[in-house]
Amino acid sequence: MKKKILYFSNSDWYLYNFRLALAKSALQEGYEVVFVSPPGDYVNRILESGIKWLPIRLSRRGVNPLGEIASLISLWRIVSQERPSIIHNFTIKCVLYGSFVGKLKRVGGVVNAITGLGYVYSSNTIFSKVLKNVVNIAYRNALKNTEVIFQNPDDEALLLGKKLVEKSKSHLIRGSGVDIEKFRPSRSNSEKKDICILLASRLLWSKGVGEYIEAAKKISNEMSQVIFQVAGDFDPGSPDAISTNTVKKWERECGNKVEFLGHCSNMDKLIAESDIVVLPSYYGEGVPRILIEAAASGKPLITTNMPGCKEIVINGVNGVLIEPRDSNELYLALVQLIKDSSLRYKMGGESRKLVCNFFSEEIVFQKTLGIYAGLSCR
Repeated sequence: MKKKILYFSNSDWYLYNFRLALAKSALQEGYEVVFVSPPGDYVNRILESGIKWLPIRLSRRGVNPLGEIASLISLWRIVSQERPSIIHNFTIKCVLYGSFVGKLKRVGGVVNAITGLGYVYSSNTIFSKVLKNVVNIAYRNALKNTEVIFQNPDDEALLLGKKLVEKSKSHLIRGSGVDIEKFRPSRSNSEKKDICILLASRLLWSKGVGEYIEAAKKISNEMSQVIFQVAGDFDPGSPDAISTNTVKKWERECGNKVEFLGHCSNMDKLIAESDIVVLPSYYGEGVPRILIEAAASGKPLITTNMPGCKEIVINGVNGVLIEPRDSNELYLALVQLIKDSSLRYKMGGESRKLVCNFFSEEIVFQKTLGIYAGLSCR
């Protein structure tokens, strides 16, 4: 009888974009696979890829007790129906609920992915500090007797230090893997005159979008050949969200020097057309997917000296590490790379080497499937 893996996330978008390739790899290894998430725009794409998908009613930020109980009951019914051998959970609420139901239903193995610690741990507001204590208590109960995958050593050390995770069940797997054939260096366009800078992320303040715009304004006043792009959607469900009015204000101030592209599905092409990729984040990242994809594409990177971000940049080798919340330091790093094409080329080559050695899908999937195999042997 085949072993079955249930992948549980708070959005179909996340499962399709970040876990579809892993699921297909598990299928090739002989597992059955089912995705569970609230319904969204990516359900048909998941089904068309050959992966079974089941809906669950789950609010990302909901705290209504009746709604949360309904979510738990729904997940209980799905697990009872599907009888998975392994549940692999992503995002905080799914980790908590998936672990709770998995243990009660005596599922053979529960795997929890800590893909960054998010807004709760990166923010210093009074609300986030209170919430952090609540999350720590919840994590201590949820993560006990489960396999826990971290994307960077800082997050692993923090939760181990708080005794929220058992050392023997802690695993460090950097990133969610990138297809190094899809994301690869492209031929340079000799006719290209403008230098294109790309920031791709959700429109959150903690992603450093404000600092990026400040640096862009300054550079635009000094250099005419530089274009700045921002690719990413609004995230009104986050307390850290940038409003549409703020973006409209930036568009008026920056004119045609900053392009807000919204959500982009063809990231490989967008990255290929850029010269420098930037993420001045002070959010609780795992290892940002955009930086891994850009590095695989042979681009120089500028990011912050923060957990997760610094995992993909060796300062001065394949990019520049700056301090968070510092638009002037970002400005100086950008100017350095804009003016030095040979440095951009050299750093881009080092980025490609780094990804191929540590962040490729082959490496990430092999390690993850190894965890599944260990659970299947129990």
